[in-house]
Order: sequence, then structure tokens, then C-alpha cells
Amino acid sequence: MADKTPPKWVQPLVDYLGLIAFAGAYLISRMSGKGDLMFASWGLAIGSAAGLAIGLIVLKKLPILPLFTGVSAIVFAGLALVFHDSIFIKIKLTIIDGILACALLAGQAMGKAPLKALLGEALKLQDATWKRLTLRYALFFAFIAVSNEIIWRNAAAHHLFTEGNWVFFRFPGVPILAVIFSFTQVPLMMKDMAAQELEESPPVPPAD
Repeated sequence: MADKTPPKWVQPLVDYLGLIAFAGAYLISRMSGKGDLMFASWGLAIGSAAGLAIGLIVLKKLPILPLFTGVSAIVFAGLALVFHDSIFIKIKLTIIDGILACALLAGQAMGKAPLKALLGEALKLQDATWKRLTLRYALFFAFIAVSNEIIWRNAAAHHLFTEGNWVFFRFPGVPILAVIFSFTQVPLMMKDMAAQELEESPPVPPAD
């Protein structure tokens, strides 16, 4: 008997349940007049753990990137709760996306294809296209890391942004930006796939 295809809702739940719980918990605390990031940290930790558990139960295994981001969310939320300091929650995105950007650039500099290792089973692209995508995603991760630093530090100093602005940037802001960025890469991938299809097409015999 063929394996059943996992429900499509599972992977988004793994990816975003922690952030949804984080933003929801913060909103609840704001409605009570507190705006407590410590309360929101509980939401992030519990939501991320629940998302990973659901993914492991339903999918049996998790891709490297969701597993890495899920575990890191639990770790940073745990640090915030242990030390009662919201800075761990605020710098989490900076550190994680900074690591991803550096890993992609370093891997490419060493002649590897780190993005292909993460997404290779889902996409069949030529090496030149993987290199372009790797550079673009590295720059995107770096942009998110720098943006996060600017927003949370300005919010902490009560300049330009508020804490609520930063939470909104964190969710749903960053996921929306990620989706928009991914869509902008579709033309490059479609062009590559079309070129491969053309190369693999059998030659047309000359007409008599």
C-alpha cells in the first residue's frame, strides 16, 4: 500500500505555530494593559514545541531548516524566561538569520551548494541557478537580520518604532516578506526548468 500524502496544513503549522502563539500571547497581554514579552515568550516556547511535535508525529521527520528554527525558538524563549530578559527574544531573529546568511555565503565560497542541500529534493535546478538563488537568499536573510536590529533597538529607545511595531514586524511581517521574496524568485526557477526541458527534448527530425 502506498504511503498517504501528509496533509498540506502540517508544514505551515510546524513553521508558524510558535510565531502565531507568540503574537497571540502578546496581543492578549496588550489587551490586559500589560504588553508583556515574557508572557509572549511562553507562547513562543510552547507553540514552537507543539509545532515540532505535530510535525514529527505526522511527518515522522522534519526538514533541517524548520527543525533548526523551531529548536532555536525554544532555546531563545527559554533563555528569556530563565533570565527574565526579553532581549533574548528580540535578538533571536538577528542571530538566526545572520547565521543562515553566513552559512549560505560560506558554503558557496567553498564550492558547496548549501541551498541545494536544503531544497534539492523539491527543486531540480542547474548549478548556476542554485548559485544565484543562494546569493539572493543569503542577502535576504542578512536584510531581515539588519532590519530586526534596527526595529527592536529603536523600539527599546522609544525612537521611530514601538514594541508593538516590532512584534508586528516579527509576525506576520517577516513571514509575509519571506513569501513575497520567494515569489520574486519564481521567474528565475521557471526559466531554468524551461531551459532544462528544452535541452532534454528529443530533436525534431527534418521534414521530407
